[in-house]
Amino acid sequence: MTHLFILNAFAGTKDSTSILKAQIEALGLPDTVIEYTKGKDDATAIARRYAEKGDPLRVYACGGDGTANEAMHGLLGFDNVALGVVPVGTGNDYVRSLKGTPEDFLDLKKMTEGSTVTVDLLKCNDRYALNVISVGYDCEVADRAQKNKRLPMMSGSLAYKLAIVQCLVSKRKQTVQATFSDSLQRGKHDTETVFCKIHTGVHRANNLYFKVARIQKLPSASCDKQHTML
Repeated sequence: MTHLFILNAFAGTKDSTSILKAQIEALGLPDTVIEYTKGKDDATAIARRYAEKGDPLRVYACGGDGTANEAMHGLLGFDNVALGVVPVGTGNDYVRSLKGTPEDFLDLKKMTEGSTVTVDLLKCNDRYALNVISVGYDCEVADRAQKNKRLPMMSGSLAYKLAIVQCLVSKRKQTVQATFSDSLQRGKHDTETVFCKIHTGVHRANNLYFKVARIQKLPSASCDKQHTML
């Protein structure tokens, strides 16, 4: 089995690739490959290139949710692959939807020795999502957080918290157009929304709103139940 580690130097607020490389080499696993992303969709191309060889493959996306999403798109349609996520990005939202803690996913020995499970995906147009599709406020927060990361002394979590406050004091309602196919609401409709989210499983909301209230929006949902939880 090939263990492919895809490292994103631009994930998070600092480059952790040298530390990850040393940890990977310390594992001493045979058939280990380390690849680095240099731009958009690189993780997709790298993952697909190795998956197409047809050999048993485990891919470890070392970055944030964006890196994981890109790697996942490169593995779609292949039966010889499994995807793991090493959360060294800014939000690291996906691993919070899975069993265990983010620290468990940072333990490379646990990751390489762990078992695999089949999980659900969401599809929007011609793209897939691992755990959530968002419209409105959530997207504004994510966009501002990426910009905040460039500020000095700005950690990943602080970048998101600052983005939440920034978005709260700006225009929150957005007009979206939804298309319905059922007989009662067939056609396109304009509506105003603050935000809309669709999940595949339990979402342990980790932003400022829900940390304060300690709310699990979908406490009984699971992303491995082979159906979508709304």
